Amino acid sequence: MESHSGITVQRALELPGLRAGLPEVVAGADRLHRTVRWVHAGEVPNIASLLKGGELLLTTGLGLGTRPAEQRAFVRRLADRGIAALVVELGPRFSRLPASIVDAARAAGLPLVQLHREVPFVAVTEEVHTE
Repeated sequence: MESHSGITVQRALELPGLRAGLPEVVAGADRLHRTVRWVHAGEVPNIASLLKGGELLLTTGLGLGTRPAEQRAFVRRLADRGIAALVVELGPRFSRLPASIVDAARAAGLPLVQLHREVPFVAVTEEVHTE
């Protein structure tokens, strides 16, 4: 069910930009019908305070914190903001997403996607906004 104001998380994952990152949905697979209002990339710990809701948030995870409690709180704040989905690119920060992040996303009903390959976030942003 797509609205005129954006595309769904599912559709965004099917576009070439994100598909190139080999996306794997690790939480919230039943909520991929959410509408993406905007794509935002960020690495700061307080990113939730900068968001309005409906964002597809792209990150390498630098702002996610190192302790499980910080990571859970980070995910909860994003879910409370009502973002569409959290997309974390695996790499220097995480070789795979910690259980604390996955569990928090599941508990909050937040779609969580890990990318197994690096993608240019600017290309993803342009592609989704053009769509």
